[in-house]
Amino acid sequence: MVIKKTRLQNIVLRLLNVLKKEGVDSLPALERMLGKRFYIEDNTSFLNGNCGYEFIDFHSRPSNKNTRTHTISYAIERTGIPLEIKLNPVLGYSRIIIKVNIPVPGYESFANDYSGNIIQVKSLDIADWNRTVSEVRELARC
Repeated sequence: MVIKKTRLQNIVLRLLNVLKKEGVDSLPALERMLGKRFYIEDNTSFLNGNCGYEFIDFHSRPSNKNTRTHTISYAIERTGIPLEIKLNPVLGYSRIIIKVNIPVPGYESFANDYSGNIIQVKSLDIADWNRTVSEVRELARC
């Protein structure tokens, strides 16, 4: 499925709403969410047969130098992950990975998916929750 800019903006807003609703406003709050999944209730695209269920996963994955990265993935069944946030507090970095059909200023392209979406990343040299969320919020305005 092609993910247009307006769709990515909607995904960002949905993710930010879940973070607010669940009180995820800091790195310790994120750590309490690890292992949880939230299904997006307004799944009109799925009901129309356009794509699969949408959900947000909070998980921890192995990373470099025997560390773990706290990851928030906004996933769409049968489409993939159009938005992913990774924070590694030990190594001190954050990454925002997006999948959309156009280049986004400030993001570096590194792959294309089978639908022609461009997979792009923005790397931050600090694992700061507020700065990372601020960068994600900017995607809703791009």
